[in-house]
Amino acid sequence: MARLLLIRHGRTEANAKGILAGRSNHPLDEVGTRDAKALASQLTDVEPDLVVTSPVTRARQTAAIITEGAGWTCPIRVNDAIAECDYGAWAGQSLSSLSSEPEWHTVVDNPPAAAFPGGETMTDMFLRTAQAARRIADEVRDGEAVVVSHGDPLRAIVADLVGLPHRLFQSLVISPASMTVLVQDGTTWRLQTLNWRPDKPLGAGSSAGRHLGGDTQ
Repeated sequence: MARLLLIRHGRTEANAKGILAGRSNHPLDEVGTRDAKALASQLTDVEPDLVVTSPVTRARQTAAIITEGAGWTCPIRVNDAIAECDYGAWAGQSLSSLSSEPEWHTVVDNPPAAAFPGGETMTDMFLRTAQAARRIADEVRDGEAVVVSHGDPLRAIVADLVGLPHRLFQSLVISPASMTVLVQDGTTWRLQTLNWRPDKPLGAGSSAGRHLGGDTQ
């Protein structure tokens, strides 16, 4: 029975400003670093077999901070298949300006039909991230793996494994420096914890809504 701990990278300046960072290498800001350390302090009793991270700087920084802070001795592996969505020409733009783009409503209301100009389709992102998560789970078998990635890829993984239609994946909230836990039960997956952060009681809500790239705060 595999267990996946899905961790979103800590906050960056782009997150704070409402900018769609995409695959650009924005580092963690002061808040992001602090939050990653706080999460690490709550994971000292966890003994993962493997940490897998997106190649993007903010995810790699988060993985390193948490691994060191929690005292884990397992290897950290970079996996391109869990990289941020390739938003193409949309990357680097503010979410407020993107909301006026014709494709915006498709992205929000029918993600599987969305294609980013010069980037990838949402469906491509769904497929590569879900396949990567299943391969990671197969590798650790009855063990535990930590996956450090980004808002949309993590929401895609959760939706796919628990059977939520892809068109509804935007309804999931995955905040920076949060942890979501999935447990494999035979051939099915259970969502054990969603969007948990040390500064929020279990079950506390986050700012609901459909945010491309994941919740910004």
